[in-house]
Amino acid sequence: MHSHFEQAEWGPAYLAAGVTTVRDCGNEFGYINAIKTSIDSHNGVGPNILKAGIVDGPGDKGLGIVRATTEEEAIRVVNMYKNNGFVQIKIYSSVKPAIVKAICIEAHRLGLTVTGHIPMGMTIQQGVEAGMDQVNHMQYVFSVMKKNKDGSVNLDDSSSIAALNFLKEHKTVIDPTIGVFELAFRNVKDDITVMEPNFYTLPVPTQVLFKNTGMPEVQAKQYKPVYDAMKGLVKTLYDKGIPIVAGTDMGFPGYSVARELELYVEAGLTPLQAIQTATITPARVMKMDQQTGSIRVGKQADLVIIDGDPLSNIRDIRNVSMVIKQGQQYDPGTLHRMVGFAK
Repeated sequence: MHSHFEQAEWGPAYLAAGVTTVRDCGNEFGYINAIKTSIDSHNGVGPNILKAGIVDGPGDKGLGIVRATTEEEAIRVVNMYKNNGFVQIKIYSSVKPAIVKAICIEAHRLGLTVTGHIPMGMTIQQGVEAGMDQVNHMQYVFSVMKKNKDGSVNLDDSSSIAALNFLKEHKTVIDPTIGVFELAFRNVKDDITVMEPNFYTLPVPTQVLFKNTGMPEVQAKQYKPVYDAMKGLVKTLYDKGIPIVAGTDMGFPGYSVARELELYVEAGLTPLQAIQTATITPARVMKMDQQTGSIRVGKQADLVIIDGDPLSNIRDIRNVSMVIKQGQQYDPGTLHRMVGFAK
């Protein structure tokens, strides 16, 4: 539920890992349209793509070329995305708080949902009050929770309780991307195969990209309480009844979804609960649960055959022996080899 389809080769990589549908959470407009068209017309190989169109504001920190500085511009952007088959709008960090509501109103009028970052100058509560349906990254929940001196979250504090109650009442969907924080906050000298045992099967350029991602040891130790607290919030939100959807952002193509689920189990979810964050829960929040998200007669034939029992050991989710997307069978090894994975 949170990917960035950076290159065509990632399509087979996603499928090989058992990912039959991805939400592309912001991409170059023409590129992602071309990729989706290619896959949908069977001229390319990859998962079903749900397109979320990104919009940002002005300034040096703005991301992408689709910007909006006024309500009128925001409305035009939303309509452009709607007219080109996008199902969601993604608000980014530099959008002016004053136009967030206009984006959400127009998106909802057109039948689109709204996700994204909480723009600078807003809290998660303000973003949701303005109309945001979903929020990407756990940091925005963490930022409004009361902290203890050791960096952990004080769940008994009235402000923390109020924040959780608010998110539950508004049925706000959270896409935690815990794996992104694990990668960003790790000691760069640590063995990267601890978090990704298949790291050295990635194409060499991808290995180079990620191998040195992380922090010096001293800085990593400083951030560990923050990381632990954000991971712990997965269980807190789940137990509160706040919808959690598994997303990987800019992680290892395909592999990172397995790691995300492993981290949810580390946080306290059962393997079944973790798996549901990547299956039926996303289908429900995207209003696709009558077509996909579970195995039932009449639903779309999107299936993953696992060699093992991930309900007993979540790590078995990595042992994909066959993928079926819309009734078409795929061999994971063949898919990986065609895009340069050493598998």
